Amino acid sequence: MKSNTTVSNNFEIVFEKRSLRAAFKERLRLAWTNYRRQCLAVIFFMTICLVITIWSLIPPFNDVSPNQGDNLFPSSTFWLGTNQSGQDVFHLLITGTRNSIGFGFLASIISTGIAIVFGVVGPYIGGVVEKITEFVTNVILIFPVIPFILLLGTLTQERTMASILWVIALFNWPWAARSIRAQVLSIKERDYIKISRMSGISSTRIAITEVLPNVLSYVFLCFVIITGIAIQVEAGIAMLGLGQQDYITLGSLLWDAQHYGAIIRGYYHIWIPPGLLIILFLVIIYNLHGSFSSTFNPKARELL
Repeated sequence: MKSNTTVSNNFEIVFEKRSLRAAFKERLRLAWTNYRRQCLAVIFFMTICLVITIWSLIPPFNDVSPNQGDNLFPSSTFWLGTNQSGQDVFHLLITGTRNSIGFGFLASIISTGIAIVFGVVGPYIGGVVEKITEFVTNVILIFPVIPFILLLGTLTQERTMASILWVIALFNWPWAARSIRAQVLSIKERDYIKISRMSGISSTRIAITEVLPNVLSYVFLCFVIITGIAIQVEAGIAMLGLGQQDYITLGSLLWDAQHYGAIIRGYYHIWIPPGLLIILFLVIIYNLHGSFSSTFNPKARELL
């Protein structure tokens, strides 16, 4: 019964020739109706990110200047103590979390956008366009991204947030494009897509207004995973001392603690909070991914 309703909605979109905005609104409405629990989880996660961002901009939590006592342990005045430079660790943690989340979102937006272009437009149009997009995807898929970032970090004395972000974003989309491409190849053979072709609608319009809305769930899955990967990679290279030098992130906080020897010296309040936040953030990201994957994948649903 549910599949018949979905097909009926698809036919309505085809015959009414709705605009891109109307098609996406229809898909969002269906997503909320069918996957309300997952949508609420996403809203909750985004709310947490928004609260952290706003919190980091409000005084005195935006003050990360080294004007406090050095290596003070947690107290009622300094909730997470201070580091070796006299900076409030709690303020640093909020600022670093905000920057890490922003880094992950920006990298994911770029990578997901590229994955949509190569995963939807190329396979649907077919022909030479599909071969070119598939060739580029396969070449970048086997490109050693992490060693390249590490090599780039050792060769450049000045490493900016923008350079690290673009490297991660431009080389982290091929697997997402292949996943989306597999769905597009299945959708393009369905009856309502064939009817769209016979009605004279252009291939580009069909790809954007009918095929793309049907793969929004997979696009979101890719967005969630890429966000987690970007945060994880940035933190990893920062802990090696090869990360960006512009902003405070969770990775840079761990690098500072490691470089100072906080673990050996017993200053647990300096390195445990950013480490736990990275772990917690990645657990949330991959739990969201698992929830959506089990919902959208029929085989996974059968195992539940």
